[in-house]
Amino acid sequence: MQRFKPFLDRPINLVKAQDGTVLANLDLVATYLPEQLEEFDELEFRTAWQDQQEVVLTIATEMGRIKRVMFGLADRQNPDLVRSMNQEQLAAFLADKGEQLVTFFQHIGQTV
Repeated sequence: MQRFKPFLDRPINLVKAQDGTVLANLDLVATYLPEQLEEFDELEFRTAWQDQQEVVLTIATEMGRIKRVMFGLADRQNPDLVRSMNQEQLAAFLADKGEQLVTFFQHIGQTV
């Protein structure tokens, strides 16, 4: 998770976060994007992982800036139910998709 620290407190470029071509190239699907960021808001993206398991990436924002990055696993029978990943799952997921996610954060995060 240390690799995402440089992106904390960066403003989000919402237009770039909505870019379907970039998302598709990074194997991400936006499942919740507000039209504009409120004082406190979240963005949600999903990506397929081992055996078509869906990983949910939630980005919590405050005043349009990235404040927290969370990863969870969607339940296969009820995709609206998201559970936390254990350390082993998170490490394996980041080993598989970590560089793609760094590219994604570089794309949506504005340098200050």
